[in-house]
Amino acid sequence: METLDVAMTSAPRRAVAAEWDARVESWRSTCAGPAFLRFRDRALDAAALRATDRVLDVGCGTGLLALAAAGLADSVVALDVSPRMLLEVQSAADARGLRNLSVVCADAAQLPLASDGMDCVMSSYALHHLDHRAKLAALAEARRVLRPGGRLVVVDMMFSLSMRAQDRAIILGKARQILRKGPSGAVRLVRNAVRIGSGRWEHPAPRDWWLDAATMMGFTDVVVVPLEQEAGMLTAVRPE
Repeated sequence: METLDVAMTSAPRRAVAAEWDARVESWRSTCAGPAFLRFRDRALDAAALRATDRVLDVGCGTGLLALAAAGLADSVVALDVSPRMLLEVQSAADARGLRNLSVVCADAAQLPLASDGMDCVMSSYALHHLDHRAKLAALAEARRVLRPGGRLVVVDMMFSLSMRAQDRAIILGKARQILRKGPSGAVRLVRNAVRIGSGRWEHPAPRDWWLDAATMMGFTDVVVVPLEQEAGMLTAVRPE
């Protein structure tokens, strides 16, 4: 397994990497939960990976998609901005004897990969951490590295902080879920409210945004379906 180290070129990016370096254990636990395992399985079903496929997992985290894909495809590139996340993936791959998985430390909006080289680009619960402009850049980069006819599969947080009935229901459901954790949940809810007010929270986009964005970036066969909780799944194809 090879590791490609890409220099952290900006202070904001270094700060993001440091934040995720500190969250390896908590993210590993989150991804072991039943909902995330179902997200993984839905994404893999949609990707319909073949034994000859070359796969890129964008924002791989602790390897939820990448490790499973490596058992199905010819090769997998696990890409993340966090070096510690990548060490976690590499250790897990070594423990499973997966020799077809490589890790790359890079930004989703600026992929250090050749054009037309991937059969499938996947991502799970990573892109909502990017603002909308960066998400568009990530979609453009995904299209660039896909071969003609290659597939895109994105599972992510898909709602907006709006007063639409659908968004209100998701937000209230998440608030109730957090509050069920007791005092620690209440503290987390307050912290999230402060982050939203200061513009430092995540940047989820509703399903309609993803549909329009993927179409605008030149993908075809674009479909966005709701999953459980606040999640949705985008599938699309780079045209031949």
